[in-house]
Amino acid sequence: MNNIDIIDEALRIVYLENAKILENVNQEKELELILHQSDSYEMSFEMSSLLLQKLEDVAFSMSFGEVLKQKLKDMSMAEVALSQQTKLPLPVIASLLSDSIYTNNVPIVILKNLLNVLKINFEAAEKSIRKTFEILQSRDVDTALISGLNPIYRKGLFISKETLSSVSNRNEGKELYENKESMEKYLNRLEELLNTNN
Repeated sequence: MNNIDIIDEALRIVYLENAKILENVNQEKELELILHQSDSYEMSFEMSSLLLQKLEDVAFSMSFGEVLKQKLKDMSMAEVALSQQTKLPLPVIASLLSDSIYTNNVPIVILKNLLNVLKINFEAAEKSIRKTFEILQSRDVDTALISGLNPIYRKGLFISKETLSSVSNRNEGKELYENKESMEKYLNRLEELLNTNN
């Protein structure tokens, strides 16, 4: 079980979404306001309502893995049976259930079949896929920040060509599906496929 603080994670996602929208100048002003503000800052009712609504949307929406788990439980279906019906390998199903892979990494026709087998409508799938995407993006940002922090005594550490090639091989092609544009195109195509068969 993950020991993730839901409110903290929701605030992080809301902040990251807003950071993408704000210009650099506004980001600096916002940061300065936060750092120099006293603890007794009063937020307007409209702003607090907006923040609480965003938090509720992020914190209490289910990820794709959670939706899959719930549907499997409701239908009393085992992962093995799901794998056989959808032709999706068990490790991929396990990764989807644990929200450890981007959903748009699964071939779209197979995901469509998965949604049909579990009777998940597009609206629920879209919302949960977006939630999983945000969770994975947040993890990637955290990992990138942590991996950039090396102790001073390791600065002169020798890195072999084999190590570099294994790292580059693991990351090769990830940028093709681990971005918002790719996810949007995937969701649009998924909606088209689901609507043509219904």
